[in-house]
Amino acid sequence: MDLDIFRAINIGLSNGILDMIMATLAYKPFLMGVFALGGLLAYIFGSAKLRWALFWCAVVFVCGDVIVYVIKNSVMRVRPCNALEWATVLAKCSDSYSLPSRHTTAVFGIMVLLSLNFKRLAPAFIGFALLLAFSRVYTGMHYPLDIIVAMAIGTALAIGAYYIERYLGGIYLDKIKSIVTLKKSYN
Repeated sequence: MDLDIFRAINIGLSNGILDMIMATLAYKPFLMGVFALGGLLAYIFGSAKLRWALFWCAVVFVCGDVIVYVIKNSVMRVRPCNALEWATVLAKCSDSYSLPSRHTTAVFGIMVLLSLNFKRLAPAFIGFALLLAFSRVYTGMHYPLDIIVAMAIGTALAIGAYYIERYLGGIYLDKIKSIVTLKKSYN
């Protein structure tokens, strides 16, 4: 079923306009640049609440990266762009393993966490995360199961970070919070 869904998306939906959009989303320097610039501008010009949320986004990103690395190198699933000669490949195919998607884990972790903190913007954050996740299959980089597992990991990390901050943040993290948010601690 995983292969059938991959084929339906990667081959069946292929068209010139989507090819350009999805290839741009799959281009790692573009995505990293968007996040780095967006994060920097948000940190400089944003509120204390946004700065604190960005700190937790970094925590989720690092934790997700470690988890993905361990799973990828344990499961060792070969990427479709390396395994399937008939796959349409729209980006540089990595030599790393496929399951789970590092991009999707990171983006889902960050976007779900931002959605929990800024509920009015949740549809835009989740929409972007879904679009990026879809692009990983469309460009031939990952199978659908890789994306589903990555979405679950990113979402679980985001929810965990949100609740740790909510219920433990005031007592145990006050000093860190005052440094990150550039506001004086009152405890």
